[in-house]
Amino acid sequence: MVHSGRSDIWEEPGAGVTIWGMSPRAWSRALAVVLAVLAAVTLGGPAGASAPGFPPPVVDRIGPGVQLVTHGVRCTAAFAFRDRAGRSFLGYAARCASPAGLRAVDGCRHRSWPLGTQVRVASDAVGNHRGRTLARGVLRYSSWLAMHRAGTHDRLACRNNDFALVQVLGRASSRVSPTLDFWDGPDAMGTVPDAGNRLLGCSGQVVSGVRTLVPGALHVRQAWRWGAAVSRATGLGSDVGAGFVDERGRAAGILLADHAGRRTRVASLGPLVRFAQRHGMPGLVLLPGRSPFHAYVVV
Repeated sequence: MVHSGRSDIWEEPGAGVTIWGMSPRAWSRALAVVLAVLAAVTLGGPAGASAPGFPPPVVDRIGPGVQLVTHGVRCTAAFAFRDRAGRSFLGYAARCASPAGLRAVDGCRHRSWPLGTQVRVASDAVGNHRGRTLARGVLRYSSWLAMHRAGTHDRLACRNNDFALVQVLGRASSRVSPTLDFWDGPDAMGTVPDAGNRLLGCSGQVVSGVRTLVPGALHVRQAWRWGAAVSRATGLGSDVGAGFVDERGRAAGILLADHAGRRTRVASLGPLVRFAQRHGMPGLVLLPGRSPFHAYVVV
């Protein structure tokens, strides 16, 4: 990999070369999708193109799609961020840092582990397999702790303001890459779109004990200020916290848990980040991907 000149972003070799406006990286991923479509493999539930042979994330890459393990609870990193002090963060759902684990659904009622709690950045942590540790991190922000301090009682906020930030520590912070797997981007920060639109992201699958990411889409059924109800997500339980973009490549939301047949929900990123900026994370910004968003196929 080739350093981009910025301490928080790395690029793959050949990132500056384009063919018909697409990088070699984009072409390779587009080809993977074409092969998947020809094989007629479909991701169950929400419409999507599934490719068991789709290239897994780059080894040692730290960014969206990696696993964040907090006191044994496995979740997925959504997007990469930076604050005014230049610290690098990965975002995920605040419920992932709750003593109640993914059973927690209300940030005003359930507790969070304290700031400073250690979080392991990992890959292939599936089943009884601990997976490979890519980096160490600490919990630096939890919207649930922030709402407790602010005395928040709004029901929609309590159930949807579900956002936490893990600071990547040490030398690994220089390897944080904000680019999304498969889709590239995100191009900017956004919010969950209106009903009838789609959110694009990846879900986890385990093949021969190895966790891989496959592209898919969620259909927005009902949207409100803090989030949206979407079509049922498929994949792994550890996909909670994963990030989704809208069809223009803007970082739009974070996947929340689906319990006992309830509707799958996505928290809207814009309100989450604005609340964080006002409650302990001034200067927090989303890091855009180093490659522009590509909607390779209609999924």
